[in-house]
Amino acid sequence: MASMQKIKWRHFFPVLIAVVMWVECIEGSRDGQLSSYLKADFQDESSKPLNQMVVSNESGTDFVYIGGVSTLYQLALNLTLLRKESTVPNDPTSCGNPECLYDTKILEVAPAPVSKLVQCGGPEGQCELRNLMDISRDFGYTRTVVVSVNEEVSAGVVAVRKSGDYDDRTVIMYVAQSQPQANSEAQPITQRELMHPTSPYFIFEYSGEIVGVTAAVNYTQGVSWKTYNYFIAHSGSENSRLGRICTDNTQDDLDAYSEITLSCQPGSYSTLQAVYVDSNDVLYGVFTNETYSALCSYTMNDIQEKFVDATCGCVIYWDTSCSGTKVSYLDDSTCTPLARVSTCNFISLFSETELQCISHNYNFEL
Repeated sequence: MASMQKIKWRHFFPVLIAVVMWVECIEGSRDGQLSSYLKADFQDESSKPLNQMVVSNESGTDFVYIGGVSTLYQLALNLTLLRKESTVPNDPTSCGNPECLYDTKILEVAPAPVSKLVQCGGPEGQCELRNLMDISRDFGYTRTVVVSVNEEVSAGVVAVRKSGDYDDRTVIMYVAQSQPQANSEAQPITQRELMHPTSPYFIFEYSGEIVGVTAAVNYTQGVSWKTYNYFIAHSGSENSRLGRICTDNTQDDLDAYSEITLSCQPGSYSTLQAVYVDSNDVLYGVFTNETYSALCSYTMNDIQEKFVDATCGCVIYWDTSCSGTKVSYLDDSTCTPLARVSTCNFISLFSETELQCISHNYNFEL
């Protein structure tokens, strides 16, 4: 008796179509072992764990970049190893263990005009830039600490904030740092601008933050879509949530950060493990209920509409019939109906989407 995958289609709000997959034994079906379809594989000869992966053609050539324990790998699309480089600092005296073994916390590609590989981790939680065509170190480490050096997971997204001409583009990195417990001084999410990217003295300069958590929270992945950045967030027994930050945010605070609950067959699969957004603006999410897994798809239009609902009463001044809710685990999470004063002509200059990217505590000067 062999195994065979079956697909069942469901409809649920706000998703137009969800695909739920499971394995069922069916007598007489052909062998469906995954190994039969294997095209290529890669495993480091040292058997060190692999932490992060990104696929990019930002350099003009398709490459696979993998971040492992104190090691970076550059592969071709067929998974042929092209380069292997150490991420141990040039001065290893800061290492807390003899072999200087540390996970790669963040691995992202900074788009043009920077066009560099960003790797964060190491003994001091710093980041470094590497050439996309040749990942040998030639830019050094930033002087600023970006991620935690503890065992908590970090998720990062690198995006470009456009302002006017092509040359006026700022590379922004959003870092979501998991917190193991309540901490009024913790910085679960920070916003940093890449300064002096062509200099060995480049820095990821702090430019915004969220401060304080009232409960433990885990951020497991970040992904960008258009001018928005999303993080998978888990806190307590609540369903997994998708958090959003606008790339165009130019304020020192991130009060406009918002979240929506995301589940697959509500009540059946509530733990979101990974997401991917394709070129057709469809988000795919892999969920689990600790026993089975499911794959669900969502249109990004539906996702955006849910964020409109989440911020309703906070930033949509023409709708006075609703009120948003706070993000439960954030210390100073607010939902101030800043735009309900419809006489504010200044507010009317902003579209609904732009209002959602403005701090909920923003003080409009009339």
